[in-house]
Amino acid sequence: MQYPYQDAALTIRERVTYLLSRMSTQEKIGQVNQHLYGWETFEDSQSLTFTEKFKAHVEWGGGVGALYGLFRADPWSKVNFENGVRAQDSWRVANKVQEYVMAHSRWGIPALIVEECPHGHQGLEGISYPTNIGRGNMFNTRLMQQSSHLMAQELALKGVT
Repeated sequence: MQYPYQDAALTIRERVTYLLSRMSTQEKIGQVNQHLYGWETFEDSQSLTFTEKFKAHVEWGGGVGALYGLFRADPWSKVNFENGVRAQDSWRVANKVQEYVMAHSRWGIPALIVEECPHGHQGLEGISYPTNIGRGNMFNTRLMQQSSHLMAQELALKGVT
């Protein structure tokens, strides 16, 4: 079933007006919050068993607006090669998360998957680049644009929006 807000023939204003006029306050809050970390969504990245915390968060907000750090791996997140998402599995994990979120959202709104990329993706097998201050010190804007484009491509291939 397609809702009017999904109809590309309507103007953006018509689509947004339709959706916002029908969403509950809680659903709107669920779309604008980002307090669940992506690495808290699954118990095991191989079988992709979702945590109760993730399920409760999706239920609470009628979906998930933004999900930060689904693929992040570092000492802060406590994600490593034993419990994290490998690069080749990223798209599968992203799709599984989106399927769950959309199936448990009254409006079928997918999550905005967000990752940190200060000098390359901070995920397992992510490509590293010089830090931004190091890139800036090159004074080579063309090379900076190229490396930024490559970072964006890497994230897009992993399912990051």
